[in-house]
Amino acid sequence: MFTQMQKYHKAFLIFVTAIIAASFGMGSLFYSFFSPGNMEIVGSFAYNKVKVSKNEFYTAWERWQKFYDLVKELSPKAQKIQKVRLDENIQNYAYLFYWQNPIWDAIYSLREDVAKLDEKFDARLNDPNKWNLLVRGRLNPIEEELEFYQHITPKERDIVARKLPRNDVWNFLMLLYQAQEWGIYVGDNEVRDFIAETQQTFRPGPDEYAERLKNLGIFPSTLEKMVKDALVILKYLQSRTAGIKIPTKTVYEQYTQFNTQYRLQWVTLSNKGFMAQNDAEYLKERQSFYDQMIRVNPNYFKIPATASFDYLAIEGKAFAGQVQVSTDEIDKAYRSQT
Repeated sequence: MFTQMQKYHKAFLIFVTAIIAASFGMGSLFYSFFSPGNMEIVGSFAYNKVKVSKNEFYTAWERWQKFYDLVKELSPKAQKIQKVRLDENIQNYAYLFYWQNPIWDAIYSLREDVAKLDEKFDARLNDPNKWNLLVRGRLNPIEEELEFYQHITPKERDIVARKLPRNDVWNFLMLLYQAQEWGIYVGDNEVRDFIAETQQTFRPGPDEYAERLKNLGIFPSTLEKMVKDALVILKYLQSRTAGIKIPTKTVYEQYTQFNTQYRLQWVTLSNKGFMAQNDAEYLKERQSFYDQMIRVNPNYFKIPATASFDYLAIEGKAFAGQVQVSTDEIDKAYRSQT
């Protein structure tokens, strides 16, 4: 049976693994080249050859470009990357850390350059000391996030501020192709509800929303298509990572490695212990003891990993069949209460 701390650790490992798997660190799966006729783009995705006409590709590229101009405004993460800086007054961007919009953030992270920043932040948290503090409530996630965004380099900010790269558009087309193969579906009602919720975030009202779309050159019908495609991609990535399993043995080994301590050896010395003639003999004895224990019982020098928890929940059905209560015990218990 795992302790509460070990269960937290397992959840943390699954979370990090899923994020990495969903990120575009899988760039090796994608490549593209132009055919000699220069009329179509041919690519390979998960060992399946896919053909996209040049016209279809550039139409998609134009749509995704405009769509991501809107995404940058609606994603809190996009705003943090550009506005959270050491030389800026924190009062100017503090609200960003309380503005939650996880779906638009997830859409923004479909960009490969943004996904790399996400992995960098995950690596920052993937530290046993920070993780232990985080689980125990002694590390404020907002402070950790704030420090990360403050120290993003100017080059990293410039890269994600650029127009959407063609390679990302190609990745999106391939992901949509694979999502279709998997039977991923997003209903029109889901799209309309999501857009309606987004529309409410615009101030002073719906007119501002319509005006913003007009300025970006996005027709409402185009927005619905782009939102639908983005949600399909997110659902597909979620489906890919949903089956990720981490063996219990892996969790136990990782937890043990992080939490095993080593025994401190000490000795009480008298004034004679400091005399030179005793030093060599003492060291010889300790070395002999160490060599012998390493051969016989190497775990002697380790203190097993431990964890504490506040309570343990056990379902009655887990052990009810193993409990036998006699009639005499029932009668005795009844009489003791009357």
